[in-house]
Amino acid sequence: MADRASGQTQLYNVVTIVMLVLTAAVGISVLVRVASAGPLLAQQAPEPTLFVPSTLTPTLPPPTLPPTATTTLTPVPSATRTLLPTETPTSTPAGTATPTITLSPTGTQSPTPTPTYTPSPTSTHSPFDYVLQNSAVTYTTNFANSAGCNWAGIAGLVLDINRNPALGLRVHITGGGIDEYVISGSNPAYGAGGWERMVDNRPSSGMYYAQLESVSGERLSDVIAIQMIPGCNNNLALVNFIQVNP
Repeated sequence: MADRASGQTQLYNVVTIVMLVLTAAVGISVLVRVASAGPLLAQQAPEPTLFVPSTLTPTLPPPTLPPTATTTLTPVPSATRTLLPTETPTSTPAGTATPTITLSPTGTQSPTPTPTYTPSPTSTHSPFDYVLQNSAVTYTTNFANSAGCNWAGIAGLVLDINRNPALGLRVHITGGGIDEYVISGSNPAYGAGGWERMVDNRPSSGMYYAQLESVSGERLSDVIAIQMIPGCNNNLALVNFIQVNP
């Protein structure tokens, strides 16, 4: 085995030497050719023309712009106006009155009414021959004497069924410590059948009563309640008796 390996090594060495020799020979041959052809090439070879690159302006294609967006306007349909049917006003027939509602203003204080004593209405079929005229006592300012506001009293008239003065009848006045009779016709300042009774020397607020009687004491009227009102404009209470039964 050792001899075989040694033999192969020698073979490799021989091949290597041969290759080196051949390579050297080829190289020498090439050098010789080049050396012999050098002067001829130097004479025949024209002077090389230098290549001057031309200045070229690159032509660029125009830039491609993105397509412009085209806005398409869609017309909005105009609103269609729908006409409502016209109402035909209904005329109010002539002669038809339209009720008017009157509202009282809010917050307006009504004036304080003058208190008036109003007894129960007396019909003409009263059990008495005389009744209170207009079924009410009337209040006013003292006008029949010179006392003015320093006075308060009750006065009036007595009239028969024909509205003539009824004289000689008596009016019974009570209340406030008074219990007296006054004769009709005794004070003509109120008329031919007038009478009067002072109740205070200043405006009074007392309660008094009056009833008409005959001379013999027969009751000819109901009892009339008289609430006096303090104040110079109401210090006279008028009580008129009117005959309703003959």
